[in-house]
Amino acid sequence: MTEGPLPQRVLDPDVIAAAYEAVRKRAEADPDILGLVLMGSRGYGGYIHASSDYDMLVIVADDITPWKLEHGAAVETWPMTIDAFRGHGLPGDRDEWNRPAFLGVTVLLDRLDGEIGRLVADKRTLQPEEARAIGADSLGAYINSLYRSLRNLEAGRELEGRLDALASIDPLLTASFAFEGRVRPFNKWLRHELAARPLAFVDVARVADQLASNQGPEMQRSVFRHVEVAAHLAGHGAVVGSWEPDVEWLRGGPFIVPETTVDDVVTFLDLMSGLGVRIWIDGGWAVDACLGEQTRRHGDLDIVIELHDLATVVAALTDLGYGHVPRDDTRPWNFVLGDDEGHEIDFHVIVRDETGSGAYGPPEVGDAYPSAALAGMGSIGGRDVACIAPEWLVRFHTGYEPGAKDVADVTALCRRFGIPLPAVFATTAPAEA
Repeated sequence: MTEGPLPQRVLDPDVIAAAYEAVRKRAEADPDILGLVLMGSRGYGGYIHASSDYDMLVIVADDITPWKLEHGAAVETWPMTIDAFRGHGLPGDRDEWNRPAFLGVTVLLDRLDGEIGRLVADKRTLQPEEARAIGADSLGAYINSLYRSLRNLEAGRELEGRLDALASIDPLLTASFAFEGRVRPFNKWLRHELAARPLAFVDVARVADQLASNQGPEMQRSVFRHVEVAAHLAGHGAVVGSWEPDVEWLRGGPFIVPETTVDDVVTFLDLMSGLGVRIWIDGGWAVDACLGEQTRRHGDLDIVIELHDLATVVAALTDLGYGHVPRDDTRPWNFVLGDDEGHEIDFHVIVRDETGSGAYGPPEVGDAYPSAALAGMGSIGGRDVACIAPEWLVRFHTGYEPGAKDVADVTALCRRFGIPLPAVFATTAPAEA
């Protein structure tokens, strides 16, 4: 008997299409059908090939028997009553494992005035308390596997240590999505989901790939340092703290919170002066430059820099030990370099035209720093600096939901320079003493 690869099911595309239309028309003609939800690759709109079948949830009022179609058919159905569908995939349901499937579904039929669509939306998103519980539990499970792995590796139990490192990937992925109120996708859809909606706290595709390829202690500790920062940002610092006194051992050194002081800014400005490079201060330090005093702690230094100076500055910082800081929104015209001491520089790269305005990113995006925005002057540590002008700092803070730092920055600028307070800040600004 000749051995070879197992045969794959190949369905004729025309047969598949005809079967799908037949099932859909039958459902639409059946008054007992309350909803149809297309799942799988067809519902997600990805990884579709000519012989992809159709996976369909058929939601009925009562009897599911007529809609139990043969497994392996061109159209596979999963019939359930509306009562079963309401709880399907949610905590406590026997099919809780299927919740990630709803990240990529298409509602084809909804005879309940939008209820099917609302139920699907609820399954796609974690409620705040649910996200907090899942985030804490998964973070704890990740740290537990990390701890076991490092102890095993220290004791010379290489296989056991590598297995524990691999086991840490699953809760790490779950926690990373829960930190941002999101359901973790099935592994098949991880990169697809992140491409559509990147995570802000952890570059999970990168760290999962790193851990899957290298279970060494240095790699694991490097990943943990990123996760620890994300955990604090998501409000789960207590979970990390519960592992004291071993947290410093887990991370391989003391916890460094990114911070850029007045002296750090002056040192950077000295470097730029020595290189003959002109930059503009942006972000929180630009606010304080305009105000002439430091009003709060700053995690980084935002700068605007012209493209023709970029390579010179990047090379100089690299020589000083700076490296790429992973972020999900990294782009060629907006990225961060940082060092091991917690200093970070956030680059905003522009190309200026004959009017003095600076295009920020590809022309088709349409983002720019107008010449007036680049005309600001301020003071940091008693040193005059070019910075974004106050009125433009205020404008750049609109268009999104402001946080506490945004409110404080904008309110201070408006009061100092007589700028009208934007409406979005009118109900959140602190009362004037």
